[in-house]
Amino acid sequence: MLKQLSIGRCPNLEFLYVHDEPLCNSTSIRSSKISQYPCLEYLSLRHCPNLKSVHCFLPSLVNLDIGHCDELESFPGLGLSSIPRMQSSSKLESVVICNCNKLFAGRKQWDLQRLPSLTSFSFNGCEEVESFPDEDLFLPSTLTSLTINCLPNLKFLNYKKLQILTSLRKFTIGDCLELQSMPQQGLLSSIDYLSISRKPLAGTEVSTGDGESVTTRTGEP
Repeated sequence: MLKQLSIGRCPNLEFLYVHDEPLCNSTSIRSSKISQYPCLEYLSLRHCPNLKSVHCFLPSLVNLDIGHCDELESFPGLGLSSIPRMQSSSKLESVVICNCNKLFAGRKQWDLQRLPSLTSFSFNGCEEVESFPDEDLFLPSTLTSLTINCLPNLKFLNYKKLQILTSLRKFTIGDCLELQSMPQQGLLSSIDYLSISRKPLAGTEVSTGDGESVTTRTGEP
């Protein structure tokens, strides 16, 4: 079984997908030199159940997609880490995290607010979440798109934490079956698209705070 993957001397590498055997049995993906991946813009790590850490700095990374990596605890090159931090990628625009419970456990150290270009964040599949964002998750004010999905125990949205997202335009909520209502204070005035799918909310009136047009989509229960 492959235990460690090292990729080097690939200066023009732009895309790296790690989804299938035997890479999915790796426990570590490591770069020995910071400058080895100067052009990598998109990294997708999916269904790697034994992967525990990714040790590399990716200065050109724009899109990061991590899903179903049950043992993943740290991604220090991006600040997504439960171990000592390293410099974060300044070009990262989009982060998707799906079904990575151990990575979520270290969310206080993610430091997403240190990613100056981050505009899109998607967080999916975590039973621990009852409030979003909770007190240990800090989102950057640069976000324009936020998606939360498949959070079966989510009960309410943290208005105090959401009001920091002054640039947010699009907010998508899906399959959060315990969510009972929107914040009484309403949502941010900057939001012009709101999508709620799968289950109707108890509070049918959704306010953005200043009369901005909002699209609310509700699926079948």
